[in-house]
Amino acid sequence: MFEVSKRQALGLIVLFTGTVAFALLFVFWPAPETPSPNETEQAFGPEHEFRNQILPLLERRCAAGCHGLEAADHAQLASAPQHGGFFFFPYDAITGCIPRDNQSVSAAYRASLGLEEAEPRILLGEPPEFSTLLRKTVAQLHGGLPHGGLEVFAGPDDPDYQRLRHWIAAEIAGRPVSQPLLPEPTAYFRDHVLGVLERNACFLASCHGSMAFNDLKLVAPTPMAPRYSRRMVEANRRAMLGEVTRFANLGGDLTQSRLIRKNLPIAKGGIHQRGGNDQFFDSLQDPDVLVLLRWLALERAALASRLRIASEPVAEGDLGKLRAIAFIRGPRHTPRRFFDADTFYPGSDVWLVPMAADGTSPSGEPVNLTAHLHDEPVEIQGLDVRYDGRAIVFSMRTSPERGFRLYELALDPHRMAGGNFRQLSFGDARLPDGTLVHHLDPCYMPGPDDHDGTRLDLAAVAFASNAAGGWVASGPFAL
Repeated sequence: MFEVSKRQALGLIVLFTGTVAFALLFVFWPAPETPSPNETEQAFGPEHEFRNQILPLLERRCAAGCHGLEAADHAQLASAPQHGGFFFFPYDAITGCIPRDNQSVSAAYRASLGLEEAEPRILLGEPPEFSTLLRKTVAQLHGGLPHGGLEVFAGPDDPDYQRLRHWIAAEIAGRPVSQPLLPEPTAYFRDHVLGVLERNACFLASCHGSMAFNDLKLVAPTPMAPRYSRRMVEANRRAMLGEVTRFANLGGDLTQSRLIRKNLPIAKGGIHQRGGNDQFFDSLQDPDVLVLLRWLALERAALASRLRIASEPVAEGDLGKLRAIAFIRGPRHTPRRFFDADTFYPGSDVWLVPMAADGTSPSGEPVNLTAHLHDEPVEIQGLDVRYDGRAIVFSMRTSPERGFRLYELALDPHRMAGGNFRQLSFGDARLPDGTLVHHLDPCYMPGPDDHDGTRLDLAAVAFASNAAGGWVASGPFAL
C-alpha cells in the first residue's frame, strides 16, 4: 500500500479512459464536507431556518388539535381584533402540514414571533430561554410557564427544544435592542431584594406565585442561569410596590409599609398575614428588613425627583408629611343607608386641624373651613384631599329640594385656611320621574393632562351619580 497525493491522483486519471477516469476522480478526490444544520441555517438566516426546521417542529408538536387552524378559520380569526394575542397558524388537518405557500408560512412566522402583540412570544434583548414560546412549552420544573397544552418538552435536552431555542437566538441576534442601564432602585431590587424573596419562600406557587389568591403575585425565577430576565425583575418590582394594593408606603414612614409589617411578629408591631407572622423577620433590625428599607428609600428618592407641583420640584422630605387633618363634622350621627341620599341632614362643615411637626399630635384647635361659604345649614359628604394637599373636594347639599353637587376648596398650606371656592359639577336637578339627582363620593385621580403621573396639582375627580337613572360604583377602579 502507498499513499497518493491529490496532484499524483490527477496525473494518474489522465492516463485512463473517460469512464475509468471519472471513477478514479470519485475515489481519490475528497468529497465536499456536508455542513451541519446549524451551519446551513447560519448561511441562509433565521427565515430559512424557520421554514426548514421550525415549521416541521410546529407540525409535530403544536398544530394538531391545538394551534393549527384550517385556512378559512385562520383567516376569520386573524381578522378579528378580539382574538389578538392568541397563538394560531394555518394548518391542513388532512395532510398534517402547514401549507408551504408564502402567505401561510408568513402567517406562521409572524405568529411565532408575536412581535406585534402586547405580549411577544420572542423577547428581544433577553436570553432566548425567557421567550414565551420556549417557557410555555417546557416543563415547569425547568422554568416553564402554565400552558393549556401541558408540557410539550420534558426539558431543555429535548432536540426540538434545542431547535426552537437556536432559531429564537438567531432572531434575537438579528434584531439587536439597546437596553439602557437599570435605574438604581431597580438594580438594587435585582441584586438584593430578590434574594430576600427567595430566602423567605415568597415565590412558592401557593404563597405569592402563580396559584396565589391575593394581590401580591410574583414571577418565580427559572432554575437555570440567568434566573431572572429584565422583564421579570421589573414585574416583581412593580408587584412589590403594589399594583392593586399598595404595599410600599413611599409617602410616609417606610417601616409602616405592608410588605414589612405583614412579615413581622404580631408582638413586634406586625399585622396578621395568612402565611403566618413568626417565620420571616424577627424585628425592624432584621438584615432582610434593612435590605427592604434601603430599597424603599431608593424608590422614594427616585419618586420625589419626578414629582412636581405647578412645575416646582417636590422635596423628598415633604412626601407624606402630615401637616393637617381634614374632616367633616356634623351635629349628630346621620343614619343614612348606602345610596339613600334623599333625606336631608343639615348642619355639617369641613374642618381642618393643624398637626405638630412630627405629625403625631395636633398643634392647634380645629378650624371651620366652610362656615363662611353658606348662609343656611348645609349637608356635606364624601371628602377627599388633592395629591398636593392644596385643595379639598367634597359633596354638598344646600336644601331638601337640591341634590348633592361637587365643590372644591383651595387650601393655603401656610395659614391652614381655605381659599378659592368653586362648584365643580352641574346638571338637571331631577330625573324625569322626579327623583333628585345626586353627585356623591368624589375621589381625586390623575388628570388627563398628567401624562406621566408626576403633576400632583393636575387632578381630575371621579364620583358616583344616579344621573343616568341608577347608581354606579364610585372610585377610579370603576371607570
